[in-house]
Order: sequence, then C-alpha cells, then structure tokens
Amino acid sequence: MTPRKGRRQFLKRAPVIAGVAAAAIHSTASEALGAEPRPSPEELRAHGERSPFVTSQRIGGMGFWPPTATKVRDYGFRTPLQDSVGMVTPASLHFILSHGFDPPDINPAEHRLLIDGMVDRPLIFSVDDLRRLPSVSRFHYLECHGNSAVGGPTGIPRKAPDATVQQTHGLTSCSEWTGVQVSLLLKEVGVQKGATWIVAEGADVVKHTKSIPMEKAKEIVRLVKDAKLKVQSQIQEDHVRVFGKNRDDLQAVIKSLREHDFGIEVQFTNYRSE
Repeated sequence: MTPRKGRRQFLKRAPVIAGVAAAAIHSTASEALGAEPRPSPEELRAHGERSPFVTSQRIGGMGFWPPTATKVRDYGFRTPLQDSVGMVTPASLHFILSHGFDPPDINPAEHRLLIDGMVDRPLIFSVDDLRRLPSVSRFHYLECHGNSAVGGPTGIPRKAPDATVQQTHGLTSCSEWTGVQVSLLLKEVGVQKGATWIVAEGADVVKHTKSIPMEKAKEIVRLVKDAKLKVQSQIQEDHVRVFGKNRDDLQAVIKSLREHDFGIEVQFTNYRSE
C-alpha cells in the first residue's frame, strides 16, 4: 500500500470508526450512570418531563416512625433553594414535611372534606363539589415553623460548618395555590355562636391536626383591617396569612401585632412581598 492510497482509505473509514467509538463511549457512560431510556418525542408531547441536564433535587429524610437508636432521625425533604430561579418552586421540588409517614396517595374521586362540630349544617364535600364553588388563586410561601431552629432533628444538618442554604433553610417553598376560601365553607355550614375553635385534621396516617381560636383569628384579621394598610389577611387553618406588595406595609403589620396583647402566643414566619 502506498502512503497516498493508505491515507485515502483511512479518511474514508475514519467517520465509521469515530461513529463506533462515540456510540461505545455513549453506551458506556449511560451504563455507568445507570441512565434509563428517555421517553420518545411522541410520549413527551402527551406529558413532559424535566430536562436530563437539570439535576436539582431535594435532600433529607421522612423521619419514619419509630426512630432507631443507631440512626439520627430527620424530618422532611428540603428544597434546593441555591438552584432556584424566580419566586415559584417547581412542584416536584417543593419541600415535604409529613411527620414520619409518606403523604397519603389520595384518589380525588374518593376524597372527602367533612366539616362538623358546632355548626348548623354538617356537610361533606367531594372534590367535584369544591370545584363548583368560587375559588381564588394566590402565590404564597409556606415554611415549616422549625425552618431556622438550631435544636431538634432539623437543627443537626443546619449547624454543620459546610451547610448549604438548602440544609439551613430548605423547609420553605413558594407556589401558586388555588382553592375555596375557608370563610365561604364556614358560611355554608353555619358556625354556631358558641364555637370558638377551628380544628383542621389531615388525611395522613397520624391524623395530624392544627387548631386556632376562631375569635383570636378574627381579632387578628380585624386589627389588620383597622391598620388601613394595603395588605390583605385570611384565615388558613392555624394561621392568619397577611400578604401584600409593599414590604414596609408588612413590617408595619408585624409591629402592630407584636404590640397587641392577644392573650395567646403569636408566632411570625418569614414573609416575602408578592
């Protein structure tokens, strides 16, 4: 073989050799990473999935019950705040806190909301019933009240010298929430005069509950309205949520509430302007 002829044959075969090499490298890399085959374009048109180049993920543990003596118990999975862009947290990265049990797998066709107790008309609402009622959509930050605690199970990773913002404050997320206002449902059932507390019970294994004195909630809402600031307030389970666009107005509300004696302990979570 002459040098010139050998060179021509090599160049003709080079693309094939390169293609085989690239395929082998791609296959080896996929096997090493344990990658699963991606859905076809047709499948992605029906229901999309996130880009394979996005690697953000939650960290943490469910704190399954009962705890073991050899394992540090953690509570919940934390949002990767360091990767966030914009104010809305993707639903798949929203923080989770379920007090030791996986969230229930709720079938909307079977799920029911019961409101009873000291009411004139105890009612059971299906999801379809709730969808027929007027609803509101709002952006809200949710935060675990232990998101900045230095003690307890959630405080252990928070105190690490190399802790990231996900480990220190990852139990908070922001989403757009849509639903029927509790005040409308309470009007439907007719709250009796002697009723003083609202108790909300979840559908999880331990039937987790939250409560708030109804009159105290109304008193907080009334005080916020009397301040004549450009904010809105609404009773949500064991919280009175105050929201507005102006940070100064929100700070003024907090100052006013701190100075008022409600006769109960009032806690404030961090707030963000919408």
